[in-house]
Amino acid sequence: MIPSRLSLVPFSPAQRAAMEAIAEVERRRSRGAVFTPYPYTRRNIIADMFRRLGVE
Repeated sequence: MIPSRLSLVPFSPAQRAAMEAIAEVERRRSRGAVFTPYPYTRRNIIADMFRRLGVE
């Protein structure tokens, strides 16, 4: 059996939100957006993750 931490289908909403936020960064990067050295720590990416979780 595959451990849940290695699963391609996330079991928890938090895990899914994090995966979607990372995918959004990758989509923006592929469109040519300019990022800081650590794009996953940018405020809007983290805010997007919380928005996907339903946290205000």
